[in-house]
Amino acid sequence: MLNASGTGADTVNAPEATVKGAELEIVVQATDRLSLNAGLSVLETEFKQYWGQSNRPAPDGLGLVGVAPVNFSGNEIYRTPKRTLTAALNYNWPVAGGSANLSLNYYYNSGFYWFEDNIVDQDPYHVVNSNLSWTDSKEKYKISLWGRNLFEEEYAHYVTNSGHSSYAYSAAEPRMFGLSAEYSFH
Repeated sequence: MLNASGTGADTVNAPEATVKGAELEIVVQATDRLSLNAGLSVLETEFKQYWGQSNRPAPDGLGLVGVAPVNFSGNEIYRTPKRTLTAALNYNWPVAGGSANLSLNYYYNSGFYWFEDNIVDQDPYHVVNSNLSWTDSKEKYKISLWGRNLFEEEYAHYVTNSGHSSYAYSAAEPRMFGLSAEYSFH
């Protein structure tokens, strides 16, 4: 948490909080070449007892509302999405003195609050990545063509309070494509 002067961060501990959740993972080997994976995480969080400093800018725009204690009891624990979902499809096949692999990966995040005051939130987002690779039969060489964030979903990689009436936002990577080559010394 940013300290009251806005010059650094303080580590604080909430005396009491509740976290309830469940996870489910499914792995299916549909054929010798095709596998499917899926995962679901469900969380409910709450600060039961927590007094601290707010990361909110002051109404006059001068500094932070951090000089007086603020009661965060009843707020959600920050950076904990209520739901996440992952899914992956992997297909392998022999080709040209080695093997090829095609993978498609999906990630969903239901959103969360960035700070304990539950004011600045991250909207829900979906990310889809894909990879096509070839590995030689001795598994020394690997060449991959990949794409990340294929549908160019916009979301924050990180948000922090600058301490001067604003929040600093670091955007997640945009849609990217690339080619990678690897060599293994084993």
